[in-house]
Amino acid sequence: MDVHRYSGRDPLEQVDIQKSLVEALDTAADQVGLDRDAWCRQEGGDSELAVLPADVDEAVVVADFTRELAISLRRQNRSRRHECRLRVRMAMHCGVLLEGANGYAARAPVEACRLRDSAELRKALASRANADLALIVSDVLFRDIVEPGYRGLQPDRFQQVSVCEKEYRGVGYILLPEQAAPVAGTDRPDQGTPVLGGIVAKADHGIANASTVIGGQHMLTRSESGQPRGVRRD
Repeated sequence: MDVHRYSGRDPLEQVDIQKSLVEALDTAADQVGLDRDAWCRQEGGDSELAVLPADVDEAVVVADFTRELAISLRRQNRSRRHECRLRVRMAMHCGVLLEGANGYAARAPVEACRLRDSAELRKALASRANADLALIVSDVLFRDIVEPGYRGLQPDRFQQVSVCEKEYRGVGYILLPEQAAPVAGTDRPDQGTPVLGGIVAKADHGIANASTVIGGQHMLTRSESGQPRGVRRD
């Protein structure tokens, strides 16, 4: 995760931004029953690369965690001046990775970081002045989790983009949570709950940044709730 205009803020503001970012992530995870203490995290002040346990339900992460993070950021920003808001880009991917001497290796973490840093995601967030969060998911997560519509996800609210970042070439799907979203298992939105989606426009100004969530190598099975659950392959 990289916080928008973090480097341009004074040291005390940077300390405050770091604290607020961690609080927003912790609150969002707690609201949907995700244990942040079980995440393997590489922290970088205004950034975090998190590897989630292989048995985490990907649909909960993509749908519910994203929704709650948008709500947490909105609450964090209520008392901030518009130009000082905490805004993030978030990328999600699931795949194989290796733990190296100085971080994670293999294609999965690289892909997640390239999606997060893509010009398309930066432009998407810049195009919505009031948006606090922009999400991009990889092609595999879109096909396995979003396209089937798990936990109220609406595929038509995601914008497909081609990503060319450094040596990476691939496809991602962008959404900006906003307005009201249906709660899982209902047909009516809760008032004030962000929608997971919206049309993504293009713009050439402004950026904001994000967190990256990566699962372990997995295949999909069914949990007791009927939602897909990741399990590690032997």
